[in-house]
Amino acid sequence: MPRMKIRNSALAEAAQQHVKLMEEKYAEKMKFSAENSVVYGGPDRAPVRFQRRKCEQVFRNLDSLSAAIRFEGKGKVAVLNFADYVRPGGLYLSGGNAQEENLCMESDLFGILQSDELSGYYGYNKKNRNRELYTDRGIYTPGVVFVRDGKEYEFDVITCAAPNKASAGRYNHVKTEENHQVMKERIRFMRDVAEDQGVDVLIAGAWGCGAFGQPPTMVAKWMKIAFLDSGVGKVVYAVPSHGGENANVRAFRNEFG
Repeated sequence: MPRMKIRNSALAEAAQQHVKLMEEKYAEKMKFSAENSVVYGGPDRAPVRFQRRKCEQVFRNLDSLSAAIRFEGKGKVAVLNFADYVRPGGLYLSGGNAQEENLCMESDLFGILQSDELSGYYGYNKKNRNRELYTDRGIYTPGVVFVRDGKEYEFDVITCAAPNKASAGRYNHVKTEENHQVMKERIRFMRDVAEDQGVDVLIAGAWGCGAFGQPPTMVAKWMKIAFLDSGVGKVVYAVPSHGGENANVRAFRNEFG
C-alpha cells in the first residue's frame, strides 16, 4: 500500500477514536457550543460592523492552535477555521490533514459542526455552491474545547470557507479577476463576523492558499487592507512551515513580519 494511503488510513482511524472520546468527555459542552452557535449569511443573520479601532496585525510562524494558546487570556480569542463549504470538518474522517482537519483532531469542533443544530447551514450551502466560489456564509461557535499535551483550552471558532479558486477555474471557467473580487468580499465578510461578535484577538492565516489555490501574496495584502480600521483589536496570521520555508510563510512574513 502506498505510504500516503497508509498515513491517511491511520489519520482516519485516529479521527474516529477522537470523535468518540470527545463525545464521551465533552457532550454537554458540545451541546452548549452547538446550540449557541450563530449562523451568518444567506437567509441567516447579517453581521454588523463593530466600533472601529486601530487593529494590530502580526505574523507568527505557528499553527492556529499554537497561536491561540499564545494569546490565551488576552480577551476574546477566536480561531478562523479554513472550512469546507459543504462538509463538516472537511475530509477529517477520511484522513485529511489540512487546517480544518487539524483543528478537529485537537478539539470537539467536528462533533459541533455535524450537530443537528448546524445541519441547515450545510444544507443551504450544498444548494448554493456559486460555481465553487461559494457564498458569504459562516458560523460563529463559542467555547470550543481544544486539548493539547493533556491541557484543555477553550476558544471561539469562526467557520467560513474561502472561494475555491482551483475548482472554480477548472470546472466552471471562473476568471481570475472574478475570484479575486469574491475573495476580497469574503475576507470582509469574515472580518464583519468577528466584529459582530466582539472578538479581541483573531487567529487567521493563509486562508484559502492551500488546495483552494488562492494566491498567498495577494491574500496577505487583502487581509491587511480589510483589517486596517477593524473593530478587532489584533489579528494574528498563524502560518506554519511544515518542515521548511514555503510560499505561504514567505508571503505573510513579508507582509506582516
